[in-house]
Amino acid sequence: MRSSRQPALPLRNDHPFRAASRSGGTRFDFADRDTWGPALAGAGAVYFIPMNEAVPAATVEDFLAAGARAGVRRVVLLSGRGVGGAADPYQEPIELALRATGLEWTILRPAWFAQNFSEDLFLEPVLSGELALPAGAGREAFVDAEALADVATAAALPRPAATRPPWGAGRRRAGRGAGRSARGCRGPPWREERRGPSW
Repeated sequence: MRSSRQPALPLRNDHPFRAASRSGGTRFDFADRDTWGPALAGAGAVYFIPMNEAVPAATVEDFLAAGARAGVRRVVLLSGRGVGGAADPYQEPIELALRATGLEWTILRPAWFAQNFSEDLFLEPVLSGELALPAGAGREAFVDAEALADVATAAALPRPAATRPPWGAGRRRAGRGAGRSARGCRGPPWREERRGPSW
């Protein structure tokens, strides 16, 4: 799920913000350290989503140190939930680097986004009537991206220091979530159990 919702929220709450990315707005690229300074200049808080397979933890450590030198006091990390609610293995080194900074930090570990079924990753399969997932009868947390954006914004704004546990939503079976999304998108209702490599 893309994070396009987050930049609008600080503005909606009368707080200035600077969107930084490799394309558009203030240019920022973890691989280009010359872009770090302009992106961090004057920032009191940073919300970031590292490309966990592509950005080494050591690079994130250096970025966080640069942020602290630039005056950043709070960091919000969009991480990922692994098995049993623990950190995703790819994200764990990033989380550990953040925890060691001495900055105020919040780590968000959502699992599935509800919007994956209605506007993103799974929309086309839902509308076609067949979405194959290795879910079985297991339960997963489906997080509304708007709610996640609200939480990320609240965590980045000035407030008394607090450590927040991993955040999620109520769990439901993946098939039920997909079925509800199919009805909302006017797609055909369905559920079919498959086994082995056929999924």
